[in-house]
Amino acid sequence: MPRVVRAGLCALSLALSVLVLAAPANAAPSGSRWVQLYPAASPPARNAAVIAFDPASNQLVLFGGNGGGGLPDDTWTWNGATWTELHPATSPPAREFASMSYDAATSQLVLFGGQGVAGALGDTWTWNGATWTELSPAVSPPARGFASMAYDASSGQLLLFGGNDQGTFLNDTWTWTGTTWSELNPTTSPPSCEEAATAYDPATAQVVLFSCAGTEGGTWTWNGATWALRTPATSPSGRINSSMAYDAGSGQLILFGGFSTGYPNDTWTWTGTTWVRLLPTASPPGRQGGGLAYDAATAQLVLFGGYDAQLNLSDTWVLTPAPGLPATGSGLGGTPDGGGYLLTTAAGAVTPYGDARSFGSPVQSGLTLEKPVVGITSTPDAGGYWLVASDGGIFSYGDAAFHGSTGSLRLNAPIVGMAATPDGGGYWLVASDGGIFSFGDAAFYGSTGSLRLNAPIVGMAATPDGGGYWLVGADGGIFAFGSAPFAGSGAGSDAARALGLIVPSGRAATYALVLANGTTTSFGG
Repeated sequence: MPRVVRAGLCALSLALSVLVLAAPANAAPSGSRWVQLYPAASPPARNAAVIAFDPASNQLVLFGGNGGGGLPDDTWTWNGATWTELHPATSPPAREFASMSYDAATSQLVLFGGQGVAGALGDTWTWNGATWTELSPAVSPPARGFASMAYDASSGQLLLFGGNDQGTFLNDTWTWTGTTWSELNPTTSPPSCEEAATAYDPATAQVVLFSCAGTEGGTWTWNGATWALRTPATSPSGRINSSMAYDAGSGQLILFGGFSTGYPNDTWTWTGTTWVRLLPTASPPGRQGGGLAYDAATAQLVLFGGYDAQLNLSDTWVLTPAPGLPATGSGLGGTPDGGGYLLTTAAGAVTPYGDARSFGSPVQSGLTLEKPVVGITSTPDAGGYWLVASDGGIFSYGDAAFHGSTGSLRLNAPIVGMAATPDGGGYWLVASDGGIFSFGDAAFYGSTGSLRLNAPIVGMAATPDGGGYWLVGADGGIFAFGSAPFAGSGAGSDAARALGLIVPSGRAATYALVLANGTTTSFGG
């Protein structure tokens, strides 16, 4: 089955109580590491390319950059194992330091500007999965390279900020409507600068901009109307041309490398209030201008290329946990009497504690998983359990019956957890977009799959009678379906990000959010 093993979100069921848990964002994930891949084909060495995932075509797309001997205008896609060069009928002119992001509001992968052979560019292009199309918006930002672009899911805006127009640093903010550009007038803006690292963090519902040329250092966030300078207690050193992207597999906004007085190879994550340096057991060499993006089709955070002070690079890396380490546990399932629990790793190893028993695992069977295990749920009599992988593959052990899976389907978002019906005759799987997949006697009561979420779903919990379920978002948002009552949520509060939801046995109107700082917030009676 699987290709790359990575830490995911967790699911814990304790005697008809359910806790869905994600890795804490304010602690370095023990055993995580960058792993270099060796694809059969790769783009030629380069830095300053643009890379982004296009959900409409289910492709991780890379375009252009600086190849050292010139500016390529080639288009490549990644399938989880190798790169493939495409040959679209139409392509943008060659460029480096362009801006590209997927605009979920208009279902477009949008590319703007960059530095061309003759100078700064101000053209707008979209990708449809097969070819590029140049658009002719009535209004456009001035030509520029080195600008920052990110889609703000909270406000439904594709943002463009700053950059460099022929030696002039800019600090204007623009948004794309699907047909034209519109300049915004925020009351506060970062200083004029270029080469900032920018990405949207669904877990905190923030567009984060970090450190750019002209104002090395500084963290800014966008709230849909204006920019705000943050004062984190800890921060990476001031630098330019870092790589930053949201890793949906770990629920973390990841920043890597860049250029300051040298080429650091450090890895950081943003918690919403401060930066935390991660300590992976292995890391790529330091670089600036590497392309970093999360590939939802393969559940990989992919880093490609960059420049390391001596030459352009053509290496491919993914951020993944070290296999076999209990500290990289991705799921925890409790026994019905609360006297024990089962820990599973992303690789599928299962370790019982207390009165819990092991009935087998993918690791015991010698299976190498294509996708990580993200949860484990015990049967009602504790005589078996199910493991679920991020592609919705189900592994049944003991008296746990197999009722179906999504392993053969192309998902819009990875599976992040599961919940079983009270009699064990069925189960639900939930994806990070809130899509629900029902199997066996599990009834479908609704989903958030068609909604625009402020933060990804991190798991679900079923009511004790199986007549409904709750979904919980990383921002503490609660979505109730069927007989599951809504008793409140943590969305919109200043609390730490939510890791999961507890539903005490027999108390269907009560639940509690579990937060990254180790506290809980209860709702209902």
